[in-house]
Amino acid sequence: MTVRAFGDGLRVWTWGLAGLVFAAAVAGSLLWGEMNWGREDVLALGALLAGGCLGYELVARATRRPWLRLAGAAAVALVVILVWAELAVGIFR
Repeated sequence: MTVRAFGDGLRVWTWGLAGLVFAAAVAGSLLWGEMNWGREDVLALGALLAGGCLGYELVARATRRPWLRLAGAAAVALVVILVWAELAVGIFR
């Protein structure tokens, strides 16, 4: 019998949610004219989501303490949000 560490199921949900967001963005850019995204925008979103998921994977593999994993996940989420905001509207200019 194997014992799963805290958060292993959360890793699956993280990748699944990222895939769902990516699929929604691709579908939106193909189906609706209001969402004016080019290939570079979709690739940037994919890179941003993959980078965030990989960052969480590193945090999840590096520690087993729930509070430390939560702090690492929050830090990764903050970086993803800041990069997204910079790409969207340029908040650091």
